[in-house]
Amino acid sequence: MSEDAVSIAGLERSFAAVRSAARSHADGGARVAASGAGAARAGEVAGKPRPRARNRNAERSIRLLEEAFVQLLAEKPYDKITVTDVTRRADLNRGTFYAHFSSIEALMNQLMDSLAETLSNLVEQVMDLSFVEDPMPVLQQISGFIQDNRDLVQKLMESQSLSAFTGPLKGRVRSQIKDFLVRQYADNAARTLMVADYISSGLLGTYSSWINGEYGDIGIDEINAGLAGLVSGASKVLAGECGVVDAVVR
Repeated sequence: MSEDAVSIAGLERSFAAVRSAARSHADGGARVAASGAGAARAGEVAGKPRPRARNRNAERSIRLLEEAFVQLLAEKPYDKITVTDVTRRADLNRGTFYAHFSSIEALMNQLMDSLAETLSNLVEQVMDLSFVEDPMPVLQQISGFIQDNRDLVQKLMESQSLSAFTGPLKGRVRSQIKDFLVRQYADNAARTLMVADYISSGLLGTYSSWINGEYGDIGIDEINAGLAGLVSGASKVLAGECGVVDAVVR
């Protein structure tokens, strides 16, 4: 199998995993809503088109368009991908594309929203009061997400033309860490924000460098162990015991 074929397969697996995770998160709320809608569905007039059937068709079209777009990302720069490229690859017409997306940019935004939502949900599951003392659960969630979606994440990071889209993804993680720390350490907002910037920028920068191969053959477990030490050191700053530099050196 060629490198291009491996890359495309990896991107497809990554995107399928993101869609599956996002769908699982949404299904919880959908099941609650569905229980209240059962009686209404029971009274539908026979032969009347069901909105759910139309939704399934729309979901299929969106899935095909997204998958085609992800395949094309493995083959050419983002800014060279056209609506025609996507619809031809998906074997759909342009009218179907514009029924769901206003532009290629809108399609890319939806992909990034799915990534951001999935990562945010994973972090939220393990973010608690012990984060700065024991950051490993959060680190394992973030690094696990990166490993599961490595081909897609690497493609996004490598492309300069995609920087406008990856920025909000990083910002989502940064805001999540900031919001949590500010709530827990509200006595000194300026110091807490400084530590939040230090932690979030350090985590994202380190994972970005790792996925780009800048650390050689160091494994993700070693990366997480090093990051855990840095984050734990930041707890001394939050407690007012030392400055950021002292926390890193110690």
